[in-house]
Amino acid sequence: RMVFALRNFEGWPFSEIAARLGCSEESARASEYKALKKIRAHLGADYKD
Repeated sequence: RMVFALRNFEGWPFSEIAARLGCSEESARASEYKALKKIRAHLGADYKD
């Protein structure tokens, strides 16, 4: 949740998110990807980007 919120609501770059959370940029990117995947699944097939 934190990665998604910082990235999408606060506009932070992955480098700052990774530094703040103590993880790699790749890990932060993967976390956002998983969050977006869950959101899209929850919204259903009607959701379009």
